[in-house]
Amino acid sequence: MSSYLVYIPGQPIRTEQALRDVGLGEIIDPQFPAACCDLSSGPDGSHGLLFYWQDSSNGGAGLSLLPSLRAEDNDWQPAKAYDGKPAGRFWLGKSKVKPVTPDGLLRRNYYGGLPVVLDDGNEWAIPVARQLPHSYGIDEFGRPARKIQSAYINFFDQSQAWLDKFRQYARDRTDPNVADGWYFAVEAIAMNYRVNQDIADWLQLMGDFTLPMAIAATFEMAHTLESLKKNGLMESLGITSG
Repeated sequence: MSSYLVYIPGQPIRTEQALRDVGLGEIIDPQFPAACCDLSSGPDGSHGLLFYWQDSSNGGAGLSLLPSLRAEDNDWQPAKAYDGKPAGRFWLGKSKVKPVTPDGLLRRNYYGGLPVVLDDGNEWAIPVARQLPHSYGIDEFGRPARKIQSAYINFFDQSQAWLDKFRQYARDRTDPNVADGWYFAVEAIAMNYRVNQDIADWLQLMGDFTLPMAIAATFEMAHTLESLKKNGLMESLGITSG
């Protein structure tokens, strides 16, 4: 298993705040902080700061996820411009000999879920919305009730909204515009892995078939996609299995 590297040109603050400042706050794992070191000659030829994740759990058995820290041993891609932030504000690097794998990107707080093979050929676990943590309390009528915890309400609601879109299409062929689900699909992957939209794009994780698969996994895709197949709607959505 192998992780990725993040290079930030210049002299940023030597903490994970530097990741937030360039738009990579989503990849921070409070239970698995990134390490950093100076890089005198980065992929852009200048000086900067290199962030990496060094797994020292299990007596150091997990150190294999650490790629070489030398810039020349890795393939690099500069960040794309986004939301007013300039291109090249950070660079993403991956080993030339050890591909980035889901196991190398696991968060310490892992929710599990349904396995989906994405476009990189690896199997990724996509959380199922209804299986996320719940608490017991009382409902609006004062009755004991099991309710999804507040931290997961937005994700749960988005999952249900996408389920409704798929159902609506099955009824009246109203195009759900699956491409609109990019952000939600990335959010689903990011719950279990140190991934954001920049990294999902860089690793080329999702395509015509795997993007809707990732979305549908959040509401247990096996049932929904099987129904779409039976009604011949997969092809109508532009979704093919090969």
